[in-house]
Amino acid sequence: MTTEKTPKKDRLTASQARAARRDRQSAKNKIKGWLITLAVSLVAILLILGLIAPMLSSFSGN
Repeated sequence: MTTEKTPKKDRLTASQARAARRDRQSAKNKIKGWLITLAVSLVAILLILGLIAPMLSSFSGN
């Protein structure tokens, strides 16, 4: 009984595999960059609102 191996035609060459890996890594880094930017922006907005909100409530109390 012999084991069947996948033909070499179905597999990527070494350079194609590296290129595919680079593409996946690049896409992952783009998503990570956007998430970090979004998180920093959200914290900045919340900080600014936290500083401005007490002043707005004191104006409405007069």
